[in-house]
Amino acid sequence: MKSRGLIEQIPAHLIYEYTMGNRIPIQNWYLDGTRPKNTAIIYTVENIDNYLKRISERETFYYGATDSWLYQALEKFPIQGKDVAVIGSETPIYESMVIYYGENRRP
Repeated sequence: MKSRGLIEQIPAHLIYEYTMGNRIPIQNWYLDGTRPKNTAIIYTVENIDNYLKRISERETFYYGATDSWLYQALEKFPIQGKDVAVIGSETPIYESMVIYYGENRRP
């Protein structure tokens, strides 16, 4: 399916739903993070090891409190031996959490 590119305006028939009944103001802002399809992002072993160390210290990343809740969930509901997928991350932080908790590397 071919992308239609940037849509500059919310379709009129969706504005009411997107704004919770016109209670939330619309701000026109977007971030285009697209890359050419033939461009790969490669992370090194050092990148992953850095994240694993920070995860062992329970550092929070982009999502703050949500990261803390994720740590709690991964401790309460072990993922060892389970198939886990991380979809849509820009950096391998959450993939590293899966490695960390999936391999039982916790101190």
